[in-house]
Amino acid sequence: MAKQAVRVEGLRELGMALKELDSGVQKRIARSATAAGARVIAKEAKQRVPVDSGKVKKNIRTANLKPKQPGTQETAVGVRVKGKTADSAFYWRFLEFGTAKMEAKPFLRPAFEAKKMEAADKIKEQLGKRLEAEAKKIGQTIGKVNRK
Repeated sequence: MAKQAVRVEGLRELGMALKELDSGVQKRIARSATAAGARVIAKEAKQRVPVDSGKVKKNIRTANLKPKQPGTQETAVGVRVKGKTADSAFYWRFLEFGTAKMEAKPFLRPAFEAKKMEAADKIKEQLGKRLEAEAKKIGQTIGKVNRK
């Protein structure tokens, strides 16, 4: 399956502010922001999935992935599969891509295409909120240090 991504550019000020923070805080903020964007796409995928038993819809999830490069964060939207048990949604790929005997009824790729800009906006919004919250924490800490 081809990996699709959105590159958010034009966030120079947010990026510079993020670099000023501790690396652990940077990671938490980045994870939070990408997860917020992924939830937008997951919600759309749940609305688009063909529903028979509801197993696929119930198993659409987001997951933060381990960064492949320092300073990056990835969050995936996909379908959780528990093997070929009775409650598994292993067949999601047959819906998404079709088979020799069944026409494809894609829901993940169209959800991404329809909501990628909204997801990018959500990422920017979440980055701003989290950076502002961290700045307030730092300001309170500095204020306590200065009072002594």
